[in-house]
Amino acid sequence: MINVRELRAQMVRQGITQEELSKRLGISAKTLQNWIKKGVIGSDYIEKISKELNISNPIPIFFADWVA
Repeated sequence: MINVRELRAQMVRQGITQEELSKRLGISAKTLQNWIKKGVIGSDYIEKISKELNISNPIPIFFADWVA
């Protein structure tokens, strides 16, 4: 499960809306919304999101339940 709060906080820090991020990823806003709601994002998109949001260490955000 992803740490949704931290992911959204990183989006705010970078000034990127969920809609803008979805455009940059080449997916629909609804798809990204569903991923965040479910707390699961495919590994191929973790790297893309990390680059778009300048996340240097994606583990605490995208693998939050493994880091506990």
